[in-house]
Amino acid sequence: MKGLSLRLLIGLAGLGLGMTACGQATSSSAPQSQYRNIWVINADGTGEAELVTSTLDLSSPHFSPDGTQITLDTSNTLSVIERRSDIYIASVNADTTRAIASSNLDESAAQWSPDGTKIAFEADGSIWVLTMSTSATVNIATGHRPIWSPNGQNIAYEYDGVRVVSANGSGSTLLGANGSHPAWFSTGAAVAYDLSSGSSSSIIVATFPGGVKTALASGHHPTVAPGSTWVTYERDGDLFSASTTGNEVVVAISAKQATFSPNGTQLAYVYTGTGSDQIAVLSVSATANSTILCAGSHPSWSPNSLKLVFEKGVLR
Repeated sequence: MKGLSLRLLIGLAGLGLGMTACGQATSSSAPQSQYRNIWVINADGTGEAELVTSTLDLSSPHFSPDGTQITLDTSNTLSVIERRSDIYIASVNADTTRAIASSNLDESAAQWSPDGTKIAFEADGSIWVLTMSTSATVNIATGHRPIWSPNGQNIAYEYDGVRVVSANGSGSTLLGANGSHPAWFSTGAAVAYDLSSGSSSSIIVATFPGGVKTALASGHHPTVAPGSTWVTYERDGDLFSASTTGNEVVVAISAKQATFSPNGTQLAYVYTGTGSDQIAVLSVSATANSTILCAGSHPSWSPNSLKLVFEKGVLR
């Protein structure tokens, strides 16, 4: 991959931006266009701030394993013909950004390896792995949505189903035909995914290696609780959880985009009950109601489980 130069259109925003109720951004100039920028907030709802701002569309933020950087996608929205996504890294504590995948290809879906030394991403329908220390990139497979295994040795991805490939590109295995949206169990011994059939979708758990499959429940977009056998998924606009032993519970109504904190004690998701997307957090063990933090979507946890980065539309 070529063209890893810094683009000055993106910068870390100052923390003095005005807020209205639930963190709506305000501007001193007349609004012209709406863009998605990257924001950060503490899991208790305090300290909301615009973290990365641009006149490009920014999306899919993810903390590095050491919590000092985030990856994000940038979309050029000049026209449908010119639209392209690149991947950037932004420092959390310093006013710096740099492109790590910026070429004529359409790059997106960056995912840090568990040890933070590599980044997997998608570029025009292929899976690439970038080594951070050398900036070298290797094409390891054809497919979409790469997800690292907990030990960093394998990557699950989509290509005519759910597949798993070694991080060096060897030994690709079809784990589930017609499957999508893979999510690893923290043991690395199984993958949950959704299996579409007509207008319905089911959550499947497949062992790895081996590929022994178990149908868990009706639903889609699974995420797995760290250190447990529980899988959370979407169905009919709500969130449910089911264990591999077969129990199912309702997690949240009018909800989507669930993601567990790394320590497994909290679940962040997007509440849609007011007609607009809002970030909410729920304690996994407590019986208290969810707490709505602010407007936004696609939350992602910091490695210490204390903060969330997310997307939010702003007028500029």
